[in-house]
Amino acid sequence: MEEIKQAVSSAIKKNIIAELETNIQNRAQRISDEIVASDFFPHAVEKLVNEATQEIIAELAPQQEKPPRYASLYQFAEKFLLPMYGTTKSQSARAAWSPKWWAHPEAVARIDTLWRRFEQLRVQEPLTHLETFLRLYGDYHMRYLMDANGVFAQCAKSDYATIPLRSIPMN
Repeated sequence: MEEIKQAVSSAIKKNIIAELETNIQNRAQRISDEIVASDFFPHAVEKLVNEATQEIIAELAPQQEKPPRYASLYQFAEKFLLPMYGTTKSQSARAAWSPKWWAHPEAVARIDTLWRRFEQLRVQEPLTHLETFLRLYGDYHMRYLMDANGVFAQCAKSDYATIPLRSIPMN
């Protein structure tokens, strides 16, 4: 009798498992058909293909780096920074600056950092790099450099009527 019970139980389990497998397969097929037929599916596949293509292209042919706008920190200072933070005759007493800024290691370090950040932002944020640079980096460091108690506080001041901050060319 025990053998019959086990045989019947085993047959019932096999039938239930077979029926569950069939039901699961049918349901999975219906869900798959619904997904493929939906508007979402082609767009999702297209997006995945485009992303994979871009990754492959980037891996196989890395983009050329954008050349720097300014070739050196000195060019950056002369062509951009000094004109940007220039002062007028009436304000020159407040702006501590040295025409030999390049002879002050602490100033060179800050201006070098500013130049590198400017070039990085120019590539990373082509449309907003200038605002980001001035607000977060340029204004901060130039305020420190030009402060009455800053790096150039002990330098002799002359009143120049020029717009850019003063600079003596490096010979």
